[in-house]
Amino acid sequence: MTSRHARLDGRRGFTIVELLVSLVISSVVLLSLTRLLAVQGRAFGKQRELGDVNESLRTGAAFLAWELRQLSPADGDIYAMGQRTITVRSITATGIVCAEHATQPLFALSSAEGDVAETSADSALILNVGGAGTADDDWKAMRVGSRGTAASLGVGNCVWDASTPDAAITVQPASAADTAGVAVGAPVRLFRRVEYALYQDGAEWWLGQKVAGAASYEKLTGPLLADAQDGLEFRYYDAAGTAVAVPAQVAVVEIRIRSHSTHNSSADGSPQTGFLVTKVAPRG
Repeated sequence: MTSRHARLDGRRGFTIVELLVSLVISSVVLLSLTRLLAVQGRAFGKQRELGDVNESLRTGAAFLAWELRQLSPADGDIYAMGQRTITVRSITATGIVCAEHATQPLFALSSAEGDVAETSADSALILNVGGAGTADDDWKAMRVGSRGTAASLGVGNCVWDASTPDAAITVQPASAADTAGVAVGAPVRLFRRVEYALYQDGAEWWLGQKVAGAASYEKLTGPLLADAQDGLEFRYYDAAGTAVAVPAQVAVVEIRIRSHSTHNSSADGSPQTGFLVTKVAPRG
């Protein structure tokens, strides 16, 4: 009968060489997996950073394009323009005069859309038809004095269907003649003077806006590349594609935006960057 010790001695175990080979193979596999995970992590980080960059570019371009597309350079909607900044008449709301006060420059608005406000920065463009014919028709710019309901400001309901107006505003014209030719049915555009520019806040550069005489910029999107790296650039052309410097001659505005990521996953620590160019034709 075979003893217990004889049976145990007959079992074959691992040799030192086999153990060493197993450890080497395991180490190679683990190292490969670690490197793969690191590569995937960097790739994910780059994709996230590129997403941030593209979001800044799309947001800035879409916002500026929407704003500039409403402008009429021939009517003075561009106050000033430069390579890094543009100051415009920013439309905040529109409406139609549907009733007017008998003695005061006060108008009830129907079909009002947007932000009808009466801050110190708000003004109105109202069509003054003047006399017969269209030769003396003109948009008159007036400061908005106050806003409210038709009842609170003492003006009646809309004359064409007796409905309640959406809003009512008082205006401060430069002269009585500015409102003499305003009639029911006249279109109204409420606006603010807004400057868009590339500005620096701390170590970063951003697209910002100043409303009227604001002391500082309101941050819109970014971060963008620095001024020296053309983070934001405006170029102005007439209908023939020739560069112009006079606001009334502008037919196309080219917007160039360069952005960078806030997190840097590259091996050399450099940020991801992006560049977007779009052209906008104001309404004329």
